[in-house]
Amino acid sequence: MKLSTLMAAVNAGQGADDRQQEIQEVEITGIQYRSDRVSPGDLFVALPGQSRDGHDFVEDAAARGAAAVVTRKSMNLNIPVLVVRDARDALAKAAARFYDHPSEKLTLIGITGTNGKTTTAMLLEHMLRRSGLPTGMIGTINYHYEGKSFKSRLTTPEASDLQHILANMAAAGVSHVIMEASSHGVALQRVAGCRFSLGIFTNLSQDHLDFHGNMEAYWEAKKAFFTRYLREPGSVAVINTDDKKGRELADILGQKRCIRTGLGNGSRVYPSGLSFDQHGIYGRLHLQSASFPFHSPLAGQFNLENILCAAAAAEVMGIAPRAICEAIETFSMVPGRLERIPNTLDRHVFVDFSHTPAALKNVLLTLREIIPGRIICVFGCGGDRDRGKRPQMGEIVARYADLAVVTSDNPRTEEPGDIIVDIVKGIHDARQLPPLQVGPEFEQGSFTVEPDRKKAIRLGIRASHPGDAVLIAGKGHETYQIIGHQTLAFDDRLEAQQVLAWEMDDVADTLDH
Repeated sequence: MKLSTLMAAVNAGQGADDRQQEIQEVEITGIQYRSDRVSPGDLFVALPGQSRDGHDFVEDAAARGAAAVVTRKSMNLNIPVLVVRDARDALAKAAARFYDHPSEKLTLIGITGTNGKTTTAMLLEHMLRRSGLPTGMIGTINYHYEGKSFKSRLTTPEASDLQHILANMAAAGVSHVIMEASSHGVALQRVAGCRFSLGIFTNLSQDHLDFHGNMEAYWEAKKAFFTRYLREPGSVAVINTDDKKGRELADILGQKRCIRTGLGNGSRVYPSGLSFDQHGIYGRLHLQSASFPFHSPLAGQFNLENILCAAAAAEVMGIAPRAICEAIETFSMVPGRLERIPNTLDRHVFVDFSHTPAALKNVLLTLREIIPGRIICVFGCGGDRDRGKRPQMGEIVARYADLAVVTSDNPRTEEPGDIIVDIVKGIHDARQLPPLQVGPEFEQGSFTVEPDRKKAIRLGIRASHPGDAVLIAGKGHETYQIIGHQTLAFDDRLEAQQVLAWEMDDVADTLDH
């Protein structure tokens, strides 16, 4: 593509150079925002970062063969320099133009909210696929389409990566794409250049304050997805109005653009006759066009909210009520989201991604409702992230679990012990037990500290009786642990399976003797 075409797309000025016509004829073969990915012929966009500035890598990009660069200031280079006011906006618009605006060839659905994005996305994908629609998904766990799956580095990919993915999906014959739109993705304009047909809001609670600074800025990023990026004629918003901020957002958007879901008055998609147990959720689901009895294998009130959002969106997409019902009843699990670890020891062992106070509370309350025995929770908090939620999570686990096992999550560059101190500050009226004193007869309402996550998982499971629940929270589907600057292989599910296998062997040895 000619550089002149991209210049027009980003409304770029030109650095001091009298070769204007020659420059406009430069051929661009790709778009990059990381200098180490630049190949000859690429356009390099210098993005501002939290720790490093892309301008520091412009010369490296030029040395690697960049045909031109986009910057926020004029620079003296031997290649064309395009000067823009907003480099992130320029990256998104340039990538959308370079890949021929792929979102306009797709029905693009964006899902945002603190919790529930992945479950809602995967449930909606299941509904669309069962109705024969070729569907792709971009999210926290991975991005996939037409039988191909790729690891996700970011929940919402950087703008040029996102446009490339969408272009590949469109070329493969995908008609519908469901995308998790994170607050980072909105605030950093990764979704600029995308045309959305439908947006879903799940809920808002404390998270990512290390990036946004405060809850108001976090809320503004979530709200901006609907007020800035979901503005195409005919676009629709599905809003969970059981959430306070959801109600506020629905009022802002107005009735013509918004479908309210939830238990509250005014919801256009809602349930009735509800009951919950270990086998899931039962009730009657009322859509705008029909109602039907349903059973979902998913557990808990928070998953009911996800179901309502997905069902409302599917109906907007033209999916028949019968197909929606069948999809709800056949969708059993999202990796790392209250994922049950099978065993023959009568222990209810779950791995869950809950790493915010609200998510952790929701999962623990759900287990309280459906599990007859005691609840043991193994959890930690991530390093180099929002410190304010650490004592809140400590307080929540101490309140709703019978035994809290405080451990490491992804400590990153923080000392694990410092993170644990922050968590323990929120634990009140609970007795601390040394790890060696924690066994099946532990004192209920107590906690222990074991910084080694592998040992903590072992301790939590071995402290359980038949009928008890062990919740291993925080990392969910992740298959790694970040300690310092190292990313080490670690999977809560595999660790739990190994401990359960050992326990089964111990039981077998006891029976043999």
